[in-house]
Amino acid sequence: VAEASMDASRNYMIHTYEEYIERRNCLIDGLNKIPGVYSPIPMGAFYTVAQLPVDDADKFCEWCLTDFQYEGQTVIMAPGSGFYTNPEDGRQQVRMAYILNKDDLAKAVLVLRKALEAYNAMRAVEGAKLAEDISNRLTNIENYTTQVEARSPETVAEYRAKLTARMEEVLQSTTIDPQRILTEAAIY
Repeated sequence: VAEASMDASRNYMIHTYEEYIERRNCLIDGLNKIPGVYSPIPMGAFYTVAQLPVDDADKFCEWCLTDFQYEGQTVIMAPGSGFYTNPEDGRQQVRMAYILNKDDLAKAVLVLRKALEAYNAMRAVEGAKLAEDISNRLTNIENYTTQVEARSPETVAEYRAKLTARMEEVLQSTTIDPQRILTEAAIY
């Protein structure tokens, strides 16, 4: 490929360069118009790394492939975590190539916008359900705690009465076995 490019005309090279600049600008401009998305302008690459408003780009990319379509289309991205020594550094990033023509890139940006809207709406609903579940569980714990606290004095009094009755029963025998008294006390 490199050797063949040496035989290409200057006009071809300029046209190809300008085409990729236009594709780059189409993708970057489109991405940066999506709320919460940021992509710097790459210099000399056929791809960009974009910051997305998601908690986990790996999960988002997988979700796009398995669970999302907009007008029968989805968008394929590489999660940013795979491009870092520390995967956490790319946790909210994706890598997107701009090898498609401008019309297809514009469609991809639209599909990405719709995917982000749907994904974040889905996550908001999940979060609300989780918050409601946690709130209900806390309410139950508080109710049980209140019941235990209310019953606690009665329980102590009941056990004291049982222990006293049992001790009186044991003490009425003619021989007092200290070990038996300790055993009976431990049981109650």
